[in-house]
Amino acid sequence: MSSDYKSLISQPSGETATSQLLSKMSMEKLFYISSTLQSPWGIAYPPLERCMIFHRVLKGAAEVEVQGKRVQLQEGDFALIPLGKGHLLSDGSKTKPTPLFQLPIHIAPGRFETLNLKGNKDECKLICGAVTFTHPLTQRLINMLPSILVVRSDEPNIGHVVKTLDELILNEVQSNDIGTNGVTARLADLLVITAIRNYLNSDIEMTQSYFGALNDPRISKAIKLVHETPSKHWSLSQLAQEVGMSRTNFANQFKELVGQSPISYLTEWRMSLAYSALKQTKDTILSIALEFGYQSEASFSRAFKRVMDCSPSEIRKVTETS
Repeated sequence: MSSDYKSLISQPSGETATSQLLSKMSMEKLFYISSTLQSPWGIAYPPLERCMIFHRVLKGAAEVEVQGKRVQLQEGDFALIPLGKGHLLSDGSKTKPTPLFQLPIHIAPGRFETLNLKGNKDECKLICGAVTFTHPLTQRLINMLPSILVVRSDEPNIGHVVKTLDELILNEVQSNDIGTNGVTARLADLLVITAIRNYLNSDIEMTQSYFGALNDPRISKAIKLVHETPSKHWSLSQLAQEVGMSRTNFANQFKELVGQSPISYLTEWRMSLAYSALKQTKDTILSIALEFGYQSEASFSRAFKRVMDCSPSEIRKVTETS
């Protein structure tokens, strides 16, 4: 799998900003349901805040309906609902769906559950999962995605990658071994990023969106500079000069595509990196502040709270007690 996946995620230099952005996506917890369902059947999934929900058909066929859009899934197909929207999963019949939490779900060790529904017609086997996240940058990314992403089993260079990742996750959650939570979270990262990359590499028009900005040579270059050197004291004029634009044109085009000013984006990127550092390292708040271009803990804390709606010390305290 490693060589296939390496070729899949390798991107031309012009898309480096996209790769940097997606690399910061981080899933934190994962729940898995292995289902064997005999027709007629229908399941109503409730909205799940800060969750991505996915379904992969192992045998048979299924239909997903989200926000009025129906998608048919065949054996091996994978569907991702990035925004955690409420949706219907069914055999495509007119059967009244049963709310998910009213079904006879059997809880197995770890974060693994099973569901078996008896009927008198065709059988469908599915693996369904929900991955949770709290990282603010992940929220920003998924807010720009459609209500459902689909990876077909026969798609070149990607269908078998999704299958392999899904099987690895299933094996891990069933084992419930030491470190299972960490391993499944990282595999879920890869699974989600793979589906999103597939969407970004499609022929979809995204010129008036953040992802469109990543395809604009000059704006993408500015974003890349911010990503690679967040500690540098960038000014609007410096960034404009680096990409060969006038200060005014650069500011206007950046805001039109990205939805915020270059300096505001720089601050948000710094805070996202700082958020990860607070959760994943034991570095002091002052050292993190200095690393990302702030001269004092106080100025860093003010900027952090303005962007994240909480203080660095609050994030550190939650991390230490969890």
